Amino acid sequence: MDLWIQIEIVKVFSFLFHFLIPSLFFFKKKKLIIKSKECDATCSKCNGPTSTNCLECSNQKFLFSGECLDECPIGYFSNPTLNKCQGILFFT
Repeated sequence: MDLWIQIEIVKVFSFLFHFLIPSLFFFKKKKLIIKSKECDATCSKCNGPTSTNCLECSNQKFLFSGECLDECPIGYFSNPTLNKCQGILFFT
C-alpha cells in the first residue's frame, strides 16, 4: 500500500475518533436529560417537557411514576432527602 494512502487512512480514522464519535455520544447524552428550563415547573430534571416526564423534583415535591406530587399516594411515604415517594415495607 502506498505511503500516501496509509497517511490518508490514518487521517480519516483520527477525525472519526476525535471529532465525530465524541459528538455523537454528546448528542445522545444531551437528548436523554433536558435542562431545567425546558422541564415542567415541578421538575428539576426531566426527559421531556410535560409534568409526567420528571426524573427529579423541585423542593417540597415528591417523585412518583415520573410525576412530582405534593403528597405521596396511599401505601407510600415521602422521603424528603431524596424528594421521592417510597413504598412502605410490611413485616409479618
